[in-house]
Amino acid sequence: ILNPLNLFDIGFQLSFLATWALFYIAPAIENRLKDAMPKFLANLISISVAPTITTSPIILYNFGQISFVSIMSNFFIIPWVEAVVVMGFASTLIGLVFLPIAYAVNNALTLILALLNAVINFSANLPFACGYFAPPVFAFVLIYYCILI
Repeated sequence: ILNPLNLFDIGFQLSFLATWALFYIAPAIENRLKDAMPKFLANLISISVAPTITTSPIILYNFGQISFVSIMSNFFIIPWVEAVVVMGFASTLIGLVFLPIAYAVNNALTLILALLNAVINFSANLPFACGYFAPPVFAFVLIYYCILI
């Protein structure tokens, strides 16, 4: 509302779509998978697939590339993200009371984040990590999102 031009910012678009995917698309995928597999696995697959489904057309339109490893890397990364968020929140609260313990928690977070970064870099450097394609016309992107909705 404060800056309507943010709608045209690619970072805003991708953040919005990824968040929308986690709240709208992931539960729909999980509901379809939950009868065929354990709930934990259905949840992990849906959270890995949903952001890729929603952000790929915008990435293709703006950058002319599609990631072939995003779902696989998300599958390995997502279980760690919850721990990172919880530990980060805990270190903030602990830091209000006793800063040395917060430093220790943050040092552990640094290690976890370094490992996550290594997984991401490994995935991104695979020979088949992404493909380059001609960007689609904007009408295709609109139709895609209408179908997705």
